[in-house]
Amino acid sequence: QVLSSFSNASAVISQSGKNLVITFNNASKTVAFGVLEGKSLKSSILPARDSSRAPGCGDQTLTLTATVDPTTEPKSLSGQLAVNNCQSCTPLEFHAARQARATGEGAH
Repeated sequence: QVLSSFSNASAVISQSGKNLVITFNNASKTVAFGVLEGKSLKSSILPARDSSRAPGCGDQTLTLTATVDPTTEPKSLSGQLAVNNCQSCTPLEFHAARQARATGEGAH
């Protein structure tokens, strides 16, 4: 199943205004683009070419939806990753927290 490649993946979200770039560390190094409207995040993800050969819904677009909780420290978001147009595919629920940026030694 296409969602299994995301089950243990972490992601880096870069934001510029309302626009987002989400980079996953899964085997395919998936990159997705999305939008942040208020506290709601939404992104469409095209599966990697190798997953489109998977049986079932491997060629379907994925949708990531999440809600940002600005009251927690660090800020967090919760949501789900779902396969579009696949009633038999169970959405993958997730919770993520912002991590501090790593600082390099000798940084000025």
